[in-house]
Amino acid sequence: MKKTNKTKTIILIILLSILCIVLIGFLIAFICGVIPIWSFNVGSYKVSNHLAYEEIYDRNIQSIEVDSTLGDIEILPSNDDNIHLSIYSDDHLFEVNDSNSSLVVKFQEEEGFHFQLSRTKDLVRLYVPEDCDILFGLASDSGDVEVMDFSNASFDISVDMGEVAIDSCDTLDIESDMGDVRIGTVRELDAVLDFGNLEVTSITESLSIEADMGKVSLDEVHLLSDSTITLSLGDLDIKQLSNAYVDAKTDLGNIDVENNDRNAPYTLSIKNDMGDVTIG
Repeated sequence: MKKTNKTKTIILIILLSILCIVLIGFLIAFICGVIPIWSFNVGSYKVSNHLAYEEIYDRNIQSIEVDSTLGDIEILPSNDDNIHLSIYSDDHLFEVNDSNSSLVVKFQEEEGFHFQLSRTKDLVRLYVPEDCDILFGLASDSGDVEVMDFSNASFDISVDMGEVAIDSCDTLDIESDMGDVRIGTVRELDAVLDFGNLEVTSITESLSIEADMGKVSLDEVHLLSDSTITLSLGDLDIKQLSNAYVDAKTDLGNIDVENNDRNAPYTLSIKNDMGDVTIG
C-alpha cells in the first residue's frame, strides 16, 4: 500500500511540474506580446465600412509604409496619376505622416484590458499608378494583404496571421508566420514562411525560399543567379525550370528532376527535411 501511494505521489508531482512549465510558457508569451493580454476577442472579424480618413497625394512619393495591427491592406491601381489613400476604421487608432518623398500609416493597440465578443477589422486601401517604382513596406499582425499588378514596384511584407496575394511586382521580400502566399510574376523573391503554402506563377531572376511547414509550388522559374530553397516539412513542385542545375537533397522523401543540366550557369540548391521534390 505504501509503495502504491508513493507511486501516485511521484506521478502527481510530474503532472504538476508539466502544468507549471505550461503556465510559465503562457506567462512568457504574454510578457513578450505573443499572446496579447490586453485584448481578448471571440468571434470573426468583419471589415469596417466607416471611412475614417481620405487623402490624395501626388506621385512623387518614393516610399509607402503601412503598419496595421488588426486589418487588411490593399494596393490597387489608380485611375489617374495620383496616389489615393482611404482608411476604414471604427477606432481611429492610427496616425498618418507624409512628406515630399514618403507616406507612413501606423496603427496602435488601444491601451488597457478589453474583452470583446466581436469587433471590426481596419482596412487601408491605396490606389497607386500602375507604372510607379515605389518601395512599399507593409506589415499586418492579423489581416490579409492584397497587391495587384505593380511590376516596377518593390515590396517588403510582414504578416503574422493572414493571407497574401500579389499579382506582380519587381522584388519581393516577405515573411509570413501563418497563412498562404500567392504570387503572380516577380523578378526577385525572398520568402520566409512558418506555416502556410506558397504558390508562384513566374520567377524571372532569383529566389530564396525558407518554409517550415507547407507546400511550395512554382510554375515557371528562370534563374540569373544561384538560388536556394529550404523546407522542413512539405513538398516542392517546380513545373518548369531553366538556366539552372538542381542540387537537391531530402532526408525523407523522393527526388524527381527531369533534364537536369550540369552545364547550366547557375545552381538551384534544395534541402528538404521531410517531403518530395519534383521538378519538370
